[in-house]
Amino acid sequence: MSKIYQFRIELNGIEPAIWRSVQLNDDNQLLDLHYAAQIAMGWYDSHLYDFHMDGKHYGDPEALDDTNIIDDSEVDIVDIFKNEKDSILYTYDFTDDWKHTITLEKIIDAKKPLEHMLCVGGKRNCPPEDCGGISAYLEIVEIMKTPEGKEYEEMVEWLGEKYDPEFFDMQIINDSFKETEEMFQNDMDMDWDVSEKN
Repeated sequence: MSKIYQFRIELNGIEPAIWRSVQLNDDNQLLDLHYAAQIAMGWYDSHLYDFHMDGKHYGDPEALDDTNIIDDSEVDIVDIFKNEKDSILYTYDFTDDWKHTITLEKIIDAKKPLEHMLCVGGKRNCPPEDCGGISAYLEIVEIMKTPEGKEYEEMVEWLGEKYDPEFFDMQIINDSFKETEEMFQNDMDMDWDVSEKN
């Protein structure tokens, strides 16, 4: 009998909420939850990140240049999330400071493990990478409401594409999860260009 852990990943400080529900096998590490958040939300994994829970700090000690940080590749999710509703703070990009609350929604008994991580729900598009944080994101959303304006044209040019804050496609995310699992199994370099996988 396998167990599947279902998490809700929600970006803090934005309403309506931007969130994803993802499922991972119980043999995954906290580092895998980082990968799940990156792919499901639509981030590019091009910045530093960390986790905070109960006064403990998790992440990549080498990348963060801090030997006090607990290596997230050596921490099993089952040792962190003991009960449903347990949560951890996940921060990505210390400049834009995107803070997410990741909550264990439920633990599911399954006959066999998942073939790859799975997105089972979500709402709204991830903010554009490197857009400047919450206040800049909210400004982008307002500009996108008036496509006839000059600011709209300038913003689309700066972003490199049109931005729809309501866009969400679960199938695209799951295709990306599948592709990522195949890359891991084949020991291939990761391709984090998920610009169309938000």
